[in-house]
Amino acid sequence: MPNSYYLRLVLLLLPLLSSDVMAGPNDYSAEVAQAINTLTEEHIPSLTEQANARDPKAQTLLGFAYFYGKGVRQDNQQAMQWLQKAAEQGDVLAQYQLGVNYAAGSGVTQNYEQASKWYGKAAEQGFAEAQFRLGTHYRMGTGLEQNDKQAVKWFRKAAQQDHAEAQWSLGLMYQSGMGVPKDKVTAAKWFQRSAEGGFPKAQYFLGIMYDLGKGVSKDPVAAYMWYDLSQILGEPAGIKFRDELAAQMTPDQISKAQEKSAQWLKLHQPR
Repeated sequence: MPNSYYLRLVLLLLPLLSSDVMAGPNDYSAEVAQAINTLTEEHIPSLTEQANARDPKAQTLLGFAYFYGKGVRQDNQQAMQWLQKAAEQGDVLAQYQLGVNYAAGSGVTQNYEQASKWYGKAAEQGFAEAQFRLGTHYRMGTGLEQNDKQAVKWFRKAAQQDHAEAQWSLGLMYQSGMGVPKDKVTAAKWFQRSAEGGFPKAQYFLGIMYDLGKGVSKDPVAAYMWYDLSQILGEPAGIKFRDELAAQMTPDQISKAQEKSAQWLKLHQPR
């Protein structure tokens, strides 16, 4: 399994350890992520013995071992079998991963209803990523009846735990008046929180808000900064809007915006 792909798993399982609301699931996520990281072939026999004895954590670890090929040959069907056993005993990460696998058709026939079901179970336990994905399923009507109010509910739960993409999604709901009354001020608030969390699409949208003075006071320096950051962090549309805005700005304004962008990166980018 490529290191970058595995790193994504580890980061996913470490949403926000400081959150009081998510203390249980987050601590458990961190513990499981660390355990997966250190799994070797020598661990598999004892792990299998514990899993056969109906230990849900062991079943979850064994499921991830098969899913990512850690200490065993990668086998998505074996992964699904062990994750299913753990999920049925209430293991939040197993429930979440079942949702992922059913949504992707990994080791099982693709089934969005089952994906939504297992996301829902993990979401009810407070797992922010599951809450965000459940909200997305409600928004799109994927595997369950489309319901914007339910989408807002689950986006909000994840957003309140600083899930950046959920914050952006909640901002979109307020911006468009989907499931909530249209409110550009509240939309800008959620875009701001998501942007500060480093989500490039939110940075781009926040740039638009400052550029047009929608939900916030018109501020070309702030708009340039967020456009610039969005394109640096992966949102290509930010380049066009940044450059169009720059044509209307003074050199001093551009300099200030570039300085703010550099300062933000210095404070937020990994070292």
